Amino acid sequence: MFTWISKHRLCFTAFGLIPLAACAPQAEVTGRAIYHRAPTPVVAINVSDNAVVIVGPDGYCIDDRSTRDDPEGTLILLGSCAALTGAETAVPELPALLTALVSPRSDIIQRPTTVQLEEFFRSDEGLSALSYGGDPTKVDLLSVTTRGDALVLSIADSSEERPAELTDTFWRAVLPVRDRLVVLTVNPIQGSSMSDGDAFDTLRDFIGKTRAANPPQTD
Repeated sequence: MFTWISKHRLCFTAFGLIPLAACAPQAEVTGRAIYHRAPTPVVAINVSDNAVVIVGPDGYCIDDRSTRDDPEGTLILLGSCAALTGAETAVPELPALLTALVSPRSDIIQRPTTVQLEEFFRSDEGLSALSYGGDPTKVDLLSVTTRGDALVLSIADSSEERPAELTDTFWRAVLPVRDRLVVLTVNPIQGSSMSDGDAFDTLRDFIGKTRAANPPQTD
């Protein structure tokens, strides 16, 4: 059920120069931010045959030219709206790099329980999917909690492949959205003043915005 997560490990966890180059080869690098410059901010995007809408937390926009939406699944990169548009005023105040991953269109309906999700991510395969280097021994689950039907993970990754631009601890949520499975990630930038609590609050906002944009479908 979760093999697509492992296949997209390098991309949906990729914020650093080398991994991201493989996922979005035309991305610019400016300071610690990796993105495509866009004059008009994109705050929401329909993906996976318009089955799912992804909306970032307040102050975050979608790098639509780095978005990959194909039969293998969907990868979306989000960054500070200010960074993406070249605006002088930094918004949000505590920026991080975010991703959203959506399961493939061709997959069976994805409605796992949080118990099933936790069982997977505690396995070697699941830990490998969480690791930048694919090594389950380099990943520690600092906490595993639930928010409704979402499994929320606090992760520490000591992989050598982990981009130096980012902290080695980050937050990730996995939740069913309509008939897809969505993975949302918040990774603070190294040296920023974003605390672990700030990162969790950003993920919570990310979950809330995405849920609100995808109300249950009625027959």
